[in-house]
Parts: sequence; structure tokens; C-alpha cells
Amino acid sequence: TGGYVDVVLTTNKDYRVSIPEEAKSWISYVETRAVRTVKVRLGISSNAPGQAPREAEVTFEGEYDAVSVLISQKAAHQVDYWNPKTQAFLIN
Repeated sequence: TGGYVDVVLTTNKDYRVSIPEEAKSWISYVETRAVRTVKVRLGISSNAPGQAPREAEVTFEGEYDAVSVLISQKAAHQVDYWNPKTQAFLIN
């Protein structure tokens, strides 16, 4: 099913969220406001039953570095994301 994935960034720099063009039909950036610990909300559209699983790497880019998270979604079930940098896995 669709829903949200919240990614918490701790930063003292501006950042940019990059979603691949081919994933923009099902992942959207939902802007929130915070001072320095930033919760980035990504909207995830439902993946209908019978559809193929899908995934996209969303990148958070700062002035000098970047970090990516892999968003994957099964058909009408759950949203998972894997952060290869921290080896963190979330089932939502």
C-alpha cells in the first residue's frame, strides 16, 4: 500500500532531494520544516495488486557530499527501505 517514509537527516548545511524521473510517478517529496534535524517525508503511491515490485534510489545531496536510500515496494503490501551507508533496514 501507499503511505510515507520518513528519513531523518542531521545537518548544518542545505540539502537537495533527488528522485529519479522514472520514480516520480510513485515517490514524491513532501516538504516539512525543521531547524537542524530534518525529517524528510516521501509520499509513496500504492502499488496495485499484481504489479511488479519496484524500487528507486533517492539521493539527499549537500554542498560537499550525498547519501542515498533505496526505496522498494512490493505490490499492495509494504514499503521497505535500505540505507546502504548505515546498513539500516526499515519495514513500514
